[in-house]
Amino acid sequence: MNNGKLDLSLLNKEQLAPVLQTDGAVLVTAGAGSGKTRLLTYRIAHIVQSLDVPAYNILAITFTNKAAREMKERLSGMLYNHEQLHVSTFHSLCVTILRRYIQLLDGYTKSFSIYDESERKKVIKTVAGEFCADKGEADRLVEQIDAALSTIKNEGMDLDEYRDIHKFEHHIDDVVKGCRKYNEYLKKSNALDFDDLLNFAYDVLVQFPEAREFYQQRFRYIHVDEFQDTNVIQYKIVKILAGKHKNILVVGDEDQSIYGWRGANIGNIRDFINDFECKKVYKLEQNYRSTKAILKAANAVISNNESRIEKRLWSDGDEGDEPQIYSHYADSEEAEFLARNIKGLQAKGVALNNIAVLMRNNSLSRAPEQKFMFYGIPYKMYGGFRFYERREIKDALAYLKILANPFDVESMTRVLSFPKKGIGDASVQKLIDCAFYNNVSVVDIILRIALQGETDDLPSSLVKKLLPFAKKLELLVDCKEMAISALIRLIYKTFEFNEALSAETDENESRKENLKELYNSVLQIEKNNPALSLDEYVQQIMLYSDLDAEKSVDSVTIATIHSAKGLEFDAVFIIGLEEGILPSSRSLDDEAIEEERRLMYVAITRAKKRLYLSFVKSRFMYGKYNNAPPSRFLKETGIYFHEFSHQKASANHSDYTGVPRKTIPNSTSNTKSHFAFNSVQNLTNQGIDVNLLKTGTKVQHKRLGEAVVLSVNYSSKEADVRFINTGEVVTLSTAFAPITIIN
Repeated sequence: MNNGKLDLSLLNKEQLAPVLQTDGAVLVTAGAGSGKTRLLTYRIAHIVQSLDVPAYNILAITFTNKAAREMKERLSGMLYNHEQLHVSTFHSLCVTILRRYIQLLDGYTKSFSIYDESERKKVIKTVAGEFCADKGEADRLVEQIDAALSTIKNEGMDLDEYRDIHKFEHHIDDVVKGCRKYNEYLKKSNALDFDDLLNFAYDVLVQFPEAREFYQQRFRYIHVDEFQDTNVIQYKIVKILAGKHKNILVVGDEDQSIYGWRGANIGNIRDFINDFECKKVYKLEQNYRSTKAILKAANAVISNNESRIEKRLWSDGDEGDEPQIYSHYADSEEAEFLARNIKGLQAKGVALNNIAVLMRNNSLSRAPEQKFMFYGIPYKMYGGFRFYERREIKDALAYLKILANPFDVESMTRVLSFPKKGIGDASVQKLIDCAFYNNVSVVDIILRIALQGETDDLPSSLVKKLLPFAKKLELLVDCKEMAISALIRLIYKTFEFNEALSAETDENESRKENLKELYNSVLQIEKNNPALSLDEYVQQIMLYSDLDAEKSVDSVTIATIHSAKGLEFDAVFIIGLEEGILPSSRSLDDEAIEEERRLMYVAITRAKKRLYLSFVKSRFMYGKYNNAPPSRFLKETGIYFHEFSHQKASANHSDYTGVPRKTIPNSTSNTKSHFAFNSVQNLTNQGIDVNLLKTGTKVQHKRLGEAVVLSVNYSSKEADVRFINTGEVVTLSTAFAPITIIN
């Protein structure tokens, strides 16, 4: 921990200027990898140390828990009183505001629940089903209501305003009715969704002077990271918080604005300049992440966008390897290319943790995942089920959530369904209706059954089924002041979780391991924060993100470009670079194309040393092979691309040698092309000697079990094998497939 004078000589000139400019409104447009986190942390430390401003009076807002944690860690080494700073995500800040003031809003308490996306969809489906009997029509209505709620809440509209704007749309009255019923349902449950966190915090700041003045007085200096990703309501919150002292710095990069689909408003940068009369605009253009060759490609692509503040990334580092473009006949060959080149990188000493496969859509991950499994390449997938979204974890946490908020209907529904209690959906609905009718919580109804053994409001047959559960819940409520870890252990034992998962299946074993991990994670949290309350814990985990849940395992990252923003890797493969994928087929106007181009720019700038761009001529999607031309963004990079031979060219496109055949220049460059390395040569032999195999040989795959060799190509060192368990026929490279001969 540093108590000495801050060494500002560690900053470059571009970073130093906004660090020293502490009065008024400041805009920093920071290119990818230009050291904006260093700028932010040094500016905060400078304000505290040099201007003698209490750390308590400084706010820093960013978009992910990972980024907030990194900022806190850096500041902990710079300031002795760093714990007094408020460094958090927008949603965490809003939870802090609401925990202090939400009771000022009628019908809510500080023990409110936070509903995630799946719980939100479930409530929407429930309310839509109340007035739409046709299932197909109800499903469409659910999507319409969900989209309407997002628009209304992200843009700060009310329902009448939304109805007026969309009055000519089909079913608009039902959509508005569904939105209203959804909001009423959440209010009865003392629950908020993620959009509500922002809107309710804004309402508190607008409607109640004591709340507004408290936070305006507290936060004398405000810093906002990733400002280009703010939506309308987030910017309104920032404007209120900075309304008194007007000392605010925002760091943004319109070239990395890629979240328009979820409400991010790139216009907030222009509005900030006007609203705060900002005359101090600084650029960070020196890049500390990527080689010159990679930056050249990134600059070439993004320069085609017109709606941007002009800047050009540069580096005083190495030129580096020329980025490569590769063409394949089909996606199975693209996956083979990935596996072989990743094995080649690994043989050269590149850790798998430093390799990423990025794509526009998660649906493109199937072929790479399958091929990685064949070749024993470990990988982690961003955008899959997060730890706290897994069914068994949500089941366990539901018990904690009803202790914190007895009005949480969705959590009580989950509690009643696992472990099974012989209570059907119709009976659960009777319980909920009874609670709503009596204006009490479902927990109150069940505790009444535990105490009295009966209730006039429910059928005696249902009460009889509920009585054993009611007695157990009564015990749990009596113990709610226990440590959270002790509560979880009590829940597992009292409600017989292990017995419910006793069947010996791989799924049950995995679920039990996850439940153990939940308990262990709580022990760790309690160790770091002994005073953590149940309310705080439940709300904290609801704000957990993808990147926070990942463990440090030596494995390749497979991710969408959206989820990879903020990450960096030594080697990056960008796949699916075809028209209709990137750019998306939904991107028809100039504004949408510019956002797609920003996606390409973000993907390129994740790479530090090596960059591989890949497209296919025929991709299997939606149950058939689709042909599409290469993405227009490939030509914009100014890079050559490599063709590959297809020596067997079978009908299912599964056979592929990966041997480069020829180099075809595009129209934008005359530079001679070269390979970063050959796909097949230079690999460490980690597989089996192909000469030991023949037709009929039985082999054991490390992960996929037994297989029979159907044919062997000794020149290309490949074997066609049929897996016994699945009957699937696959062409494997014997050089590194994890197979052994069964004697």
